[in-house]
Amino acid sequence: MFSKAKRGYAYPRQFWLLCSGVLINRASNSMIWPFLTIYMVTKLSVPLTTAALLLSLRSLTAIFSTSLQSWLMDRFGRKGVIIASLWGTALVFLGMAQAGALTAWVGLVVAHGLALPALTIGVNAMTADMTPPEQRPAAFALVRTVANGGFAIGPLLGSLLALVDYAWAFYAAATVFGVLGLLMSAFISETRPTAASAPADEVKPRLSWGGYGLILRDRRFVAFCLAFLMMEMGYIQSFSMMAVYANAVHGLPQSQFGWVITTNALLVVLLQTPVTRWTRSFLPYRVLVFGALAMALGLWSVSLGTILPHFMFSMALMTLGELTNSPLGLAIVSEQAPQAMRARYLGLYDLMVQIASGLGPVVGGLLFDHVAPQAMWWGASFLALLGAVGFAMLGAQTSRASVRLGAD
Repeated sequence: MFSKAKRGYAYPRQFWLLCSGVLINRASNSMIWPFLTIYMVTKLSVPLTTAALLLSLRSLTAIFSTSLQSWLMDRFGRKGVIIASLWGTALVFLGMAQAGALTAWVGLVVAHGLALPALTIGVNAMTADMTPPEQRPAAFALVRTVANGGFAIGPLLGSLLALVDYAWAFYAAATVFGVLGLLMSAFISETRPTAASAPADEVKPRLSWGGYGLILRDRRFVAFCLAFLMMEMGYIQSFSMMAVYANAVHGLPQSQFGWVITTNALLVVLLQTPVTRWTRSFLPYRVLVFGALAMALGLWSVSLGTILPHFMFSMALMTLGELTNSPLGLAIVSEQAPQAMRARYLGLYDLMVQIASGLGPVVGGLLFDHVAPQAMWWGASFLALLGAVGFAMLGAQTSRASVRLGAD
């Protein structure tokens, strides 16, 4: 037993340094994003749909940025791209704290979209670089655990700062991002595999933009991404739209909504590692179907809620799906990707989150404004169900002899 534990947690020192950076980053970032939609509505005096369209513009920009940054990470390394994005985000948050015109916000959300994907892609790629395949599900689970430790802290701090002025949260986050960029520059080393360490048939696509065409011809990977996109389009609304819904429809004070986000973060911190160990006993795609169904049930249950404890319970149901699916999905993608194209595979997988962040709130906002407030959650639940169907179809094509990722 001791030998298994030692194998499972004998990660390089840099992995733990990276986790520390993720913790700090997520704590500062989560002071902002749960309240960003309502901040834009209040600051700019615009309808909810307009604010959702601004988020969509940010996500559209992130689509281009993800493709560029992933290629840069495969070609030149992960570290420099991450540091540039941290400093860029610090400047964006300073601008958001002061801007009061819609035109200024258009430029800021575009800049935010340009910087947004780098840390997630870079951390995932570095984690895969530093760990063997059998350790990756547990390693990704640990990264998510420390990230959600930050998420548990950030929304509560953001709620307290919002009681005084939303702008203080932006100033605080900008300061932390700038300092974190300096710390990562000093203490984090590059992990990109060299050409000498990659198989000969992988070197050429790593050095060529044509690698993206090769990825898009990987039909199984594309199908996997589409199933994940459907699930994520539903799930993303729990973070981008629930605060507005709970306040506008049921009068939940904005200062209390931080507890809903903290519920998600605390459950991930407490349960991510044991849940990841538990899922090793099952075929990967069965786990993914279960997770998508849990998200669908949680999203549907939001439409029945009226008080804070109910919204916290709905978030707990959705978090169960997140606990099973997030580290397993990353492990599947990093295992499937050629070593020389790892950042691009992980980047395109993460791109599904950016697309979902853009499309999901628009779909939810239209249903909220033109059908019924509760229809937002019926639609989100249906999208998650589509994701479950997609995973089930992929699982049906997978032999029972497939390797169980992370098995001892």
